[in-house]
Amino acid sequence: MDLQKKPFLILKLKSIMQSQKHQSVFLRDLEKEVGFLQKWNFMSVIEKYPSIFRVGGGNSRTPPFVTFTEKAEKIAREEAEAKELMEPILVKNLRKMLMLSVDCRVPLEKIESIENELGLPQDFKNSLIPKYPDVSQ
Repeated sequence: MDLQKKPFLILKLKSIMQSQKHQSVFLRDLEKEVGFLQKWNFMSVIEKYPSIFRVGGGNSRTPPFVTFTEKAEKIAREEAEAKELMEPILVKNLRKMLMLSVDCRVPLEKIESIENELGLPQDFKNSLIPKYPDVSQ
């Protein structure tokens, strides 16, 4: 596994776990989320980073599942809080950028191409634009 794949797999597993109700995922369900072959790449990441992921269960009552360690859970909460606090600043920056254009319009594809430089989340189309319709009109 090359160096570029590892952070991607960690972030993908993080997003899968955070989308679940209990912030964990059963190992059997991981295959449904990512496919049979990719499951093994995720399993190696889980084994390689015990400071981030913790495997629990695995007895007769509960199947094995993956969850965050306490430290990783704390960092994920702090990250979510920081994103929440940054939201008004991001919207303000988007408004400024729109004001720079002649007709206050910029194609969404152009914004997508510089979303990292603007500090926008990857899902800004689904998270920011519906929340602030005045910016996207």
